[in-house]
Amino acid sequence: MLAGAALLTTLIVWMAGKRDAAVKLEHGVERHLAPGGSHGVGLFLLVFLSVVREGVESVIFLGAARFGTGSGSLWGALAGLAAASLLGFLLFRGAVRVRLGLFFTVTNVLLLLFAAGLVAHGLHELVEAGWLPALVDPVWDLNPLLPEQGLLGSLLRGLFGYNGNPSLLELLGYAAYAAVAASLWRSLARKRRTPV
Repeated sequence: MLAGAALLTTLIVWMAGKRDAAVKLEHGVERHLAPGGSHGVGLFLLVFLSVVREGVESVIFLGAARFGTGSGSLWGALAGLAAASLLGFLLFRGAVRVRLGLFFTVTNVLLLLFAAGLVAHGLHELVEAGWLPALVDPVWDLNPLLPEQGLLGSLLRGLFGYNGNPSLLELLGYAAYAAVAASLWRSLARKRRTPV
C-alpha cells in the first residue's frame, strides 16, 4: 500500500510539473508518423512501455485496494474497466467533450485522496503488526452509523481508505500525506502556469 501511494505521488508530481505535455506528445507522434519519420518504431516502443507501466501500476493499486477492503472480488475493478472503456470510446467518437485541464485536476485530487487512503491503511497494518504505535486506538467509532462492510462504507474504504474506527496514527498519516502532496502538487501546477 505504501509502495502504491509512492507510485501515485510520483505520477501526480511529475504530471503537475510538465508544461504543455499533451502538445509535445502530439508533435512527437506527428513527427514519427510523417513521411521519412522513424516508421513508428519509436512510437511503438513508447506505447508498449507505457502500457506495461500502466499494467504494473494497475496490479499494485488493485492489489492494495483489494487488500484494503478485504474483498477478494474483482467486480469493482471490472466495472471500473468497463466504465473507462465506455468513456474512452465516447471520447474517441466525439460524443463527449471534456475540458482536459478540469479532467486532470479532478482526477489528480481523487488520486491524492486514494493515495492518502493507501498511506493510512498501510499505517493501520503496521500498527496491527506491532511495528508502530497506534497513539490512540480508536479515536472514534463511526461503524454504527456508517459500517465499513456496508455498500457506502466499503466503497469509501476502497476508494479513499475509510476506516470507521481509525487510530490517531492513521488520521495523522492521512492528513499529513494529503497536506504535503496537495501542497507540492499546487506549487508545481502554479509554476507550470507562470509564464517563463
